Amino acid sequence: MSNEQSITQFLQFRQQPEDLDVTRNNEAINDFQTKTIELRNHRPQWITYYQSQMIDKEIYEFINRFDSNNSAERERILSHPSEKLECIKTLMTIVQKVSKLSTLQYTVTLIDDLLIENKNRVDLFHQYSRKYKENIYQT
Repeated sequence: MSNEQSITQFLQFRQQPEDLDVTRNNEAINDFQTKTIELRNHRPQWITYYQSQMIDKEIYEFINRFDSNNSAERERILSHPSEKLECIKTLMTIVQKVSKLSTLQYTVTLIDDLLIENKNRVDLFHQYSRKYKENIYQT
């Protein structure tokens, strides 16, 4: 029996537990993607958070600029040493101070996009944690 036949036979007879069922995983992924697209299309009105003093002017100006740009522009913003930690500070402040679920979900989606665009950006969260002596995982 050739290797190819052995592999084919293995694939035909192996059993997957229900939680690993490909159809269910695809449905979950599609539901997640649908929710993410929906969140991205409903950008929060950051001005209302500023006007209600939930975020300060600095946070408002940064999130408004950062959130309204594409990945290339976000990369340009994050290439400036002073803006790298400002970005993380802004995102963490929003997560800590805002209680509206849709805004929190949107902000977490921004964080996810930030990390998907460049996985090395996780280091920015660690730098922020060291500089401001905050546990980023506690938030």
